[in-house]
Amino acid sequence: MKATKGACSKCGEGFEGLYCRPCKNADNREKYWADPEASREKRRIAAAKLMADPEKRAARKRYLEEWLQRPGSREGLREAARRYEQSERGKSKIATYRKANAQRQRERNEIWRKQPGVAERLLALERARYWKDHDRALGRSRKWRERNLEKAREMDRLNAHTRRERIRANGGRGLDKEAWDFILIDWDHCCAYCGTDTEPLLIEHVVPVSKGGPHDPLNIVPACHPCNASKRDKVLPGTRERLAQGLPALEGMEEV
Repeated sequence: MKATKGACSKCGEGFEGLYCRPCKNADNREKYWADPEASREKRRIAAAKLMADPEKRAARKRYLEEWLQRPGSREGLREAARRYEQSERGKSKIATYRKANAQRQRERNEIWRKQPGVAERLLALERARYWKDHDRALGRSRKWRERNLEKAREMDRLNAHTRRERIRANGGRGLDKEAWDFILIDWDHCCAYCGTDTEPLLIEHVVPVSKGGPHDPLNIVPACHPCNASKRDKVLPGTRERLAQGLPALEGMEEV
């Protein structure tokens, strides 16, 4: 198509310059794949020249910082990265790099995980992924246990020992069968959170043991498995204060 003023010289679409962005990208890809090795060598030489010149390096850094402030630039980078990671070439390159730099990758991940807010964000993502496809997550967990049975049993023993030590350290009167029966009657044999009476009820610490909650009837309510699992180690507002005053942690309970 014949190019017109203010139009791309390849497709003729309105654009200020010689090529529009899609045509320029397509032209660059065509040149790159015509001789990949030569193209990579040119890029390596250009990168070496850039790194050897402090002024050019500083100018490049300023340009990138300004570019990242433009609307949509970060989203575009993430989308390009996702497309590359899902491509066959990207998967192969990533697998090769990780295999050759496994120790370095682990060290970088450890440093990254210690940054403020990263652990909480990863935990939230993992929980969302778990509940989005609960059955699949349970299937993966079962398969892992089958492959690593001894390791899984050792982890179970360690977790049980850690929990017993925390319960002992947190104090409380403990919970016998009579006190548990009283709590069940107090809640009409229903879940304290959702009110269901069709699910098996578990012992639930309102203030979690991992957060210093005592193993005491005032801090224990019946809960169905979905509520117990979804609450995890969250501390409900006001529950610590009620325990400190000698009151049941969750309103609606009678003193045991």
